[in-house]
Amino acid sequence: MLDWSNITSSTFEELVFDYANIQEPCYTWIKTPPSNDGNKDVFTQSSQTIFSSNIDTQYWLEAKYNENCGALSKGQLDPTLVSGYLAGNVQIILFVTNGRFTENYLNRAERFYNIPNHRIVHF
Repeated sequence: MLDWSNITSSTFEELVFDYANIQEPCYTWIKTPPSNDGNKDVFTQSSQTIFSSNIDTQYWLEAKYNENCGALSKGQLDPTLVSGYLAGNVQIILFVTNGRFTENYLNRAERFYNIPNHRIVHF
């Protein structure tokens, strides 16, 4: 088992960036700056033109390191959900954590973000 006491929030974000590149190597993943990151830590975007309309799509990863490996709060997670929703072109948000999500939060987040618009939230 991993000794989480040797990990910091910034090294956890690096792990999440590496995870994105290993799991989805066909995308070009971009790390956001440590502050003013728009409530995402890693993202990719794509564009396609359909019937002369340009469609931009983004996929976000949000790293949530928890020193005690405990449950994450709404206050830690909601900003990413709301920012992704308001951006309008974010199709997938993946939360990556060493902590855990409560069942209530999972249900709440899925109801909020999966409002019919073909977007997906994963944990």
